[in-house]
Amino acid sequence: MSEAQSWHLDRRIPIALILTAVGQIAFLGWAAGVVFKDIENNRVSIGVVNGRVEMLERNASAQAVQLGRIDENVRGMRSDINRLLNLLERRME
Repeated sequence: MSEAQSWHLDRRIPIALILTAVGQIAFLGWAAGVVFKDIENNRVSIGVVNGRVEMLERNASAQAVQLGRIDENVRGMRSDINRLLNLLERRME
C-alpha cells in the first residue's frame, strides 16, 4: 500500500467519535465483568443447592428405612391383635 492509501490518524477524526469508541470499550469491559460476576454467583448458588439436594436425598433414604420399620411393626401389631381377638372369641364361646 502506498502512504496515501494506508490507515492513519489525523485531526479530521472528531473527538466525539474517539470518546464514543472509548466509552463503548469501557462499557463492554464493565458489562463483561458483571456477566462474569453473575456466572460466579450462580456457580456458588448451584453448589449450595446441590449440597441441599444431597442432604434431602440422604434424609429421604433414612425416612424410607424408618417407614419400612414402622410398617413391619404395624403388621406385627395387627397380627398380635388378631391373635388376641381369636383368643377372646374362643373364650366367649
